[in-house]
Amino acid sequence: MTSKNRSFALAVISFALLGTAACSGDVAGPDLKSNADAGQVQFISAIDAGWVRVLASGQYRDILNDPANASIPQGVLPVGRVVNVSDCLPNPDLTPFPEHPTGLLQRVLETGEVKRCVIQGAPIASDTTNFIRHSEKLETAIFAEIEKHYGVQINRIDVVSRPPIENTTELNNGSCDYINQVNALGGRTEGLRRRDTRLFSCTLSAGPQYLHVPTVNRGGGLPDTDHIKSLDDLLADTSIRICSGGLSTQLANSYMPNHQIDSVFIPGDISECAERVFGEGFCNCPPPSESGPACEHRPSDNVGGACPIIPGNSTGPIHDDIIINPLGDLDAALFETTYVGKLTPIDTRIVAGTPLWVAIKSPR
Repeated sequence: MTSKNRSFALAVISFALLGTAACSGDVAGPDLKSNADAGQVQFISAIDAGWVRVLASGQYRDILNDPANASIPQGVLPVGRVVNVSDCLPNPDLTPFPEHPTGLLQRVLETGEVKRCVIQGAPIASDTTNFIRHSEKLETAIFAEIEKHYGVQINRIDVVSRPPIENTTELNNGSCDYINQVNALGGRTEGLRRRDTRLFSCTLSAGPQYLHVPTVNRGGGLPDTDHIKSLDDLLADTSIRICSGGLSTQLANSYMPNHQIDSVFIPGDISECAERVFGEGFCNCPPPSESGPACEHRPSDNVGGACPIIPGNSTGPIHDDIIINPLGDLDAALFETTYVGKLTPIDTRIVAGTPLWVAIKSPR
């Protein structure tokens, strides 16, 4: 299959998996919009109108080909992997900016300010988010189109959501006006299905998830993974333990419910997963208690350089066998380690997409 055909196939798969409509008027669903406050719907419609113009003008391709990303290997570079989900076609005449702004849209235009919920991670080289540099630029381009149409300037004010992430509540109580591209369309937050409990825009960014499988014998009695050549191979072998970063954990747990998924959240999710696969592993520390012995995450950080023996708990050291991640190449994040070149990526053909999110009802 050629590169061009592969990209087309991924786009079709993403469209089918996300199940979104082909015109922006129905992106958030007719039932959600009919029950939503008018200003909330207008704000989402303005975002969609801006996005369609970013697509139609060629800005989208320019952003993906930004020279600022040239130092990133092609396997990670956004233009090499990002899928444009066609739930909003680049037809500006079909996606107008709202007239007679009211509610949220009116307030944003009049005050020149909008609050967005973000999840802030440490800017270190081994974070997955360090290699997804196009999302912020796409959002900036959308708001530039909104500013141009209405003749205003809009300052986006970040509201940092910290674990446990409760950004649906933050939307609904007015802590922020919208959520940036931190939540995939198919997931849930606070036990609620996102696409049923929020308004959402066109899909701005999407890409496939990859299995990263060791290419070397790890020794030490650790399981062989040579037989994992596809997602089907992995699904057939539930003994394989998987390390997932925060951007893949819900997807992994949903598609692979019979596997042990060990989630690692930023900062440093890539290097931590590699250490779990190739290095000393990790201790399965129980919740802290006054009566139990201290248990540090890494075996070498514990007294005696090993995981403590705690009755009734399997503390480790435990090793994961493969990594799941949305990047097509992890070597750029592992350049300071001995693990470079020891993982081969396998495309799962599963695509996750991210929109922008707005509350259904105005909290004001």
